[in-house]
Amino acid sequence: MKKPKGKGGPKSGDGPYLIAALLCERVIDEKDGVQSIIRVVDRVNVTGSQKTMSNVEVSVSAFMAFKCGKARGDYSLTVQPETPDKLLEPSSVTITFKGDDDGYGINIITSFSILVSKDGLYWFNILLNDKFMTKVPLRVIYKYEEAQDLVENEGVIRKWTK
Repeated sequence: MKKPKGKGGPKSGDGPYLIAALLCERVIDEKDGVQSIIRVVDRVNVTGSQKTMSNVEVSVSAFMAFKCGKARGDYSLTVQPETPDKLLEPSSVTITFKGDDDGYGINIITSFSILVSKDGLYWFNILLNDKFMTKVPLRVIYKYEEAQDLVENEGVIRKWTK
C-alpha cells in the first residue's frame, strides 16, 4: 500500500472510507445538496440480429461516496475497467479531503460509455492512491433475435422475431 499524499499520511483504519460505489442510470443533484440515485444498474441486456455480438456502446453513470475519517489532503481516485478478457486503460482524478470534520464527504458522479464486444461480466475496480477499495460489476447479456418477415399493419412496419 502506498502512503497517501495527504498531511502526515493516515494510518490504516483512519480513512478515507468508501461508503458507496455503484452504477446507475443517472444521479440527480437535489436543491438541498442531496443526491438521488436513479435506477441502479448491475446488468445490461443487448439484443442483436447477428448470432455473435458486435461492438455496442453501453452508457451508465457511476456514483462513489467517500468519508474522510482522519485522512486529509490529495488522493488519486482511479477507476480501472475490466472486460471478461482483459484490463482496460484506467481513468484517474485527484480528490481532496479537507476540514476539521472527520465526517466530511466527497461524492463523485460521472457518466461514461464503454464499448462492449461480448457478453459476460465486466468490472470497474476502484482504487484510492493505488489501494484497492472495491469493484463494481456490470453483467452484459446478449440475446440473439432472428429477424423474420416484415409485416405491414395499418401503415406501420413491424419486425417479428422468434
